[in-house]
Amino acid sequence: MKTRLVRTCTGFAVLIFLVGRSAPVAAETLQGLIATALAQHPDIAALEASVRAAQQTVSPARTLPDPQLMVGVANMGLTSWEVGKDPMSQVMVQVGQMIPVRGKRGLAAKVAEGDVAQAEAALDARRNSLAAQVARAALEIYRVDQSIAIMSSIHDQYVQMAKATEGRVTVGAAPQEELINMLLDRDMTGAEISEARLWRAALVAELNGLLARPPSALFDSLIVDSLPPVPADTAGLVAVALRDQPMIVERRAMVAQAEAARDLARRERTPDPMITAGYGYRDGMTGMYQATIGLSLPIWMNRRQNAEVRMRDEMLQMQRHEASAAEVSTTAMVGAATARLRAANELLRAYERELLPRAQQAVSASYASYTVGQSTLIMALDAARKWQRLRLEALDQEVMERMALVDLEEALGHAAGVAGGPTSTP
Repeated sequence: MKTRLVRTCTGFAVLIFLVGRSAPVAAETLQGLIATALAQHPDIAALEASVRAAQQTVSPARTLPDPQLMVGVANMGLTSWEVGKDPMSQVMVQVGQMIPVRGKRGLAAKVAEGDVAQAEAALDARRNSLAAQVARAALEIYRVDQSIAIMSSIHDQYVQMAKATEGRVTVGAAPQEELINMLLDRDMTGAEISEARLWRAALVAELNGLLARPPSALFDSLIVDSLPPVPADTAGLVAVALRDQPMIVERRAMVAQAEAARDLARRERTPDPMITAGYGYRDGMTGMYQATIGLSLPIWMNRRQNAEVRMRDEMLQMQRHEASAAEVSTTAMVGAATARLRAANELLRAYERELLPRAQQAVSASYASYTVGQSTLIMALDAARKWQRLRLEALDQEVMERMALVDLEEALGHAAGVAGGPTSTP
């Protein structure tokens, strides 16, 4: 019965190690993944088209209104055609042009330019957020890959310990239960590796969606750069964010557009003159020329034009408040990301300097003592489990630091540079 259990555990370990293996492909970098996403994601193409569309509205805003052409006939009587017969009958041609008051076209162009600035900022914001999404998705895969590597190394150690335990059981130096427990720990670790590989497939599908690739496209591994120094000047980072963050750039463009729209509404209280020139032909008589200038009478100014000005004033105040709110929000995001970055950095350094070296020494000593019969299996397994747990915790701190760096760069508006060290210099 015990032999059958051992064989079953061994077979299960082999089976779970075969799950999730795929053909190798080239490793990729964050820079390459982000570049691929920015080049292929349809969101970027759509927003680029939006910028081009907005740019086409600036020139018409600066252009005069289309002139008007009017052709008419004055005919004496209704029962017969008298043009060319009766001197009072005539053919008339008239051309008119609306002349906007000085400054209106320039302000209208500023309003249109505001649309362009907002479209460009929206494009930059999507690039920024997409780059951050890609970085986070890739780092999650990196976390799983490194976890698999850590668990695989522990699994290999369990295999060696199982061989040593089997030898001790064979010579009667250890009970059969020790071998069963050893194989159980080995196979449980193998099951965790298999589960991680299955979870990895879901993460790869998510990343492929951001890269506009098929969900089944293969992804081998992520090459990460060494972590950059933690920035010390939070005030300097905030200044950079207030300058470069696309959300703030967009809000400021909205404020500028609202100011131009308010000024244009004030100018609209002055009527635009309509200048016309005309010619009338009468048979056998000298042609008649005429010129006129007309204005609309703003008798409903308080109900219409002034109401428009008041509405634009309120819209401007709203945009200014929203811009201030964006600055407050961005400042908070920079501060929070910087704090997370520093905390993760300090914890990771503590693991690397103290905890991991001591745990590695403990597991090496415990394994060596166990193989020569000087310590128990429980002590050896306990040391191995602590070693694995500490390595996984250190990995979590490393990924948290990298994620905090992504958060910080996204808050600064520099997410496309997360892989190449800090881009957060004023």
